[in-house]
Amino acid sequence: MLRHIFNTQLPVGACNGRLEAAAERDVPIIANMRFSYGILARIDDNGFRLRVRRPFIHNGISARLRVRYRPTASATLLELRYRINPLWTIWYVCVAAFAGWMVVVNAAELLRRRETGSWFLVLAPLVFLGFVILCIFLARRDRHTLTRFIELTLHATPVDAGNGLTSRSSGPAPPAADRQRQPARME
Repeated sequence: MLRHIFNTQLPVGACNGRLEAAAERDVPIIANMRFSYGILARIDDNGFRLRVRRPFIHNGISARLRVRYRPTASATLLELRYRINPLWTIWYVCVAAFAGWMVVVNAAELLRRRETGSWFLVLAPLVFLGFVILCIFLARRDRHTLTRFIELTLHATPVDAGNGLTSRSSGPAPPAADRQRQPARME
């Protein structure tokens, strides 16, 4: 489980208010029924949980971001932990193994009989494997998306910036309104 510490100057109440305004409420089953992209949040006084919703695809292997607040005298520390449900991981491995096995068995049968009429039995599992690979590809970007959401919404900066994953310099530049302005230097 990846763990990162971020620092924000906002108090816990202001963090919760910004998150409620920027993200949709994560209601079980109902939140997945909308066919649009969104960041879903479950918020409480101790922290929050974020996840990405994609249209038309419920990606169980996508990372969830759990954040715990650690208030200090001058700021609020955010402890970020990314988690993937292990049952979904096992499910994807089993489905990929079964589809791969179907491709091998059906291809061997086609080569043995030398008939070209039933390529569907080979192509259907390959399409299913392609869907599994698409879900894994989309899930790989979710950690970055959720980290950028925290940085932009809560104006958070990484405390452990040495690892590169949570660096503010990674990814696309924030919109012009969100960029911090540097004062002009007089020499």
